[in-house]
Amino acid sequence: MALTIAAATEPSTAKPARLAATRMLSVDVLRGLCVAGMVLVNFPADWTLRYRQLGHAEWNGATATDMIFPMFLFLAGLSMAMSFASRVRRGQSRASLARHVFTRSLVLLVLGLLLNAFPTFDWRMLHIPGVLQRIALCYLAGGLWTLATARTDSQSGFAVNAWAVGAFAVGVLAGVWALIRFVPVPGYGAWRFDHDGNLGAAIDRAIFGTNHLSNWGGPRRMWDADGLLSCITSIPNLLLGVLAAVWIGKPRSRLIAAMVLAAAGLVAAALLLNPYLVINRKIWTDSFTLLSGGISLGIFALAYWLLDVVPDAILLPRWRSILTPALVYGSNAILGFSLYTILLGLHGRYYLPGSHGPANWLPGAAYAWLSRTIDPYNASLLYGVAMTGVVCALLWPLYRRRIFLRL
Repeated sequence: MALTIAAATEPSTAKPARLAATRMLSVDVLRGLCVAGMVLVNFPADWTLRYRQLGHAEWNGATATDMIFPMFLFLAGLSMAMSFASRVRRGQSRASLARHVFTRSLVLLVLGLLLNAFPTFDWRMLHIPGVLQRIALCYLAGGLWTLATARTDSQSGFAVNAWAVGAFAVGVLAGVWALIRFVPVPGYGAWRFDHDGNLGAAIDRAIFGTNHLSNWGGPRRMWDADGLLSCITSIPNLLLGVLAAVWIGKPRSRLIAAMVLAAAGLVAAALLLNPYLVINRKIWTDSFTLLSGGISLGIFALAYWLLDVVPDAILLPRWRSILTPALVYGSNAILGFSLYTILLGLHGRYYLPGSHGPANWLPGAAYAWLSRTIDPYNASLLYGVAMTGVVCALLWPLYRRRIFLRL
């Protein structure tokens, strides 16, 4: 996911569609924070005792946790567009880039399925949808469209067609809206946003069968938070990152203001739509796409200004050192995600010596010990912080040796 770690230098300002040629510190830091955030929210000591913002919204609405994965998709789109430009400058053709997109998507898909199967590898009950599977679909669709519509730049050889990318994102949202609005779900009807009756759930049940959906959907496995239709509506989150890569080539006097205004506009549109089209992360409604996309763009604009635009004299070296854990995660993001998924799979399967019940699993024992002296919510949170540190420690030797996973 990450190749090298370096702060960005002055981006090109010659043409709006020309992409920055250098790696940006803000992208690496934000990517690392996304993966670290995934670890933190998935390792509470007690799932019932955690702060609301450290868990997904129960159904409608959104929390800070709901914004983590959309941000990761946004950064994937931004990095993808910049990578395309860099590879073209090195002489690669669009056909070879398309093959790379297909191969990388396939690898992510297979890796996601293997992680879902771990540790039982019970293929009859394999959970088919998943986080890496969603990334694979978004990367494939967004990458191929970006390549197919890109223009040939006289100097760099590659320029994103921002109008085509934006039109595709709008078209995806409009198309999914039309499907939900007018296609009835057998036994439920059209325009449904409940667990069992939404169109995405019906599509997943028809294609995968209930055995291959997440057990988080309930004992009947009637829906999945990473289903196909919700994957389609998350493609615009990645495409917004592609557009952000285009904006980075603009003069800095207008860049930050333009991104902030665009972010505010997306958030406002989502809030205005919410009474009609509910904000819901689990079925990734259009309004959630707009909300999460706006927040992702706004956070990136702030991080880009602080880490890549502000002079180094202001961001002192000692402050940069604080960012190192985020860079450790960001430099090996897919590996970090894989490690925490493996740890999570092992977490509930092994007891402490002499234990006979769930309360004596490692998180339960840690919670019991910590809650003797500190608030139960903070005890649960502290265990998540500790597990975030464990994954960071596993990645640290690779970061020190500049060994980064390449897909």
